[in-house]
Amino acid sequence: MKPALMLISFLGVLTPAAALQWPMEGTELLSGFGSPSGPYVSTGMELTGEKGIVRPYQEGEIIYMAPSGIVVLEHDNGFRSCYGRIDPAKDLDNRSYLNEGDILGEAPEGLLFSIRDSRLNRWVNPFYMFSARDDDIRPEVEDVLLRRNDTSFPLSEESSPPAGTYRLLVKISDRVTREGAPLLPYSVKIRYLGQTLFALSLDSLSHQDGKAYFEGAGKIAAQGLFTPEGYLDGGEIIINQGKGLIEVELTDYKGNRTLRSFSLNRR
Repeated sequence: MKPALMLISFLGVLTPAAALQWPMEGTELLSGFGSPSGPYVSTGMELTGEKGIVRPYQEGEIIYMAPSGIVVLEHDNGFRSCYGRIDPAKDLDNRSYLNEGDILGEAPEGLLFSIRDSRLNRWVNPFYMFSARDDDIRPEVEDVLLRRNDTSFPLSEESSPPAGTYRLLVKISDRVTREGAPLLPYSVKIRYLGQTLFALSLDSLSHQDGKAYFEGAGKIAAQGLFTPEGYLDGGEIIINQGKGLIEVELTDYKGNRTLRSFSLNRR
């Protein structure tokens, strides 16, 4: 039986003390933790795998099965794992105990997978719990905008926006493989004039008073964090006359880092 999972912070990237198994062999990620999904954000990930066979990510006991294709396991470390869009194996029922390697069911159309820490009452990012993957692809800053009312000013390495108050919007992505789906990087930091304007780490997601909050570098409300176009709202920025510098720094789960700078000749 495995000991309780311990998460260790090393160089700003969380890594597991013991490697766990992916729920599907040959896992291909389709969406990641914290990704925008309409007005909400994802509490887990969507994935596919070879032959569609699903196994528990860690040994545990089934505590819930629904005809809609949802199975929940409880594990000794206080975590619960949820498997959605799954056709459970016929010999399973509530209170069935599964060891590592046992077949939980099949998800030929793709599995919805999430992990919840019942002690802290929050959803945990599943990605960094598994053994590290080969990943030499740095996360990408795709686009940066200054938005005021209905007007947007795209930024390049050298820009001259009018002075005023704006929302700073950034479009970011990360790929584990070059053919893989774009995910969110593990962390993003935005600095303006050398001061940190925004910092987000995708460690976990909690719910309080009917609202969701990212728990990581700080506590940030998930609602309204992404625009309908998929931009991350980095907050309000005030631009005065003179020169200025905006920096966007991204880090992925493997520790790959990207830093892009945007010089402003404010007028």
